[in-house]
Amino acid sequence: MSTVTTTTAAAVTAPLEFPNEFQFMIYDQRTAALVSEDNGQPPITPDEQYVISGNSLAELASNIRARVATLSDRIGGYTLDDEFDQSMAAAVAQFNGYAVAGKDPDFDRGDQPYDVAWHRLWGLFEYTDAHGENPYPNSTMHPLTEDPRLFSRRDYSIPTVAP
Repeated sequence: MSTVTTTTAAAVTAPLEFPNEFQFMIYDQRTAALVSEDNGQPPITPDEQYVISGNSLAELASNIRARVATLSDRIGGYTLDDEFDQSMAAAVAQFNGYAVAGKDPDFDRGDQPYDVAWHRLWGLFEYTDAHGENPYPNSTMHPLTEDPRLFSRRDYSIPTVAP
């Protein structure tokens, strides 16, 4: 079993007490292909209106920035912090290192039996020849890859409206 998703907070340039109000789940083609739509979560397939895609991290960050800009009048005029692109790339690189090592010092992902049990129960992974079981030491983490695309699902703190 494996999961290849991570969440990175997007800082916004608005004078609020909670500057990291919006989050984007960053995931890759492997996750989109493996995670069953029967797992009780909103679908993460590329054709959903709330899914943003890119062929690279840079393109994904640019597309997230563009989507936030189109929603600006509905989300209090927020814009992404100037460092968002670099912060997202750094978060993915850090997560990938943790996934390869099998240890997540930030969130202790996979260290508890309930992490692995939840992962198996709710992931409902549909393994294929193209996307087999996770070969890395921590079954709850798999490095993200840009082959062939990356995706982001905007979480529900941004109104779920058509882009």
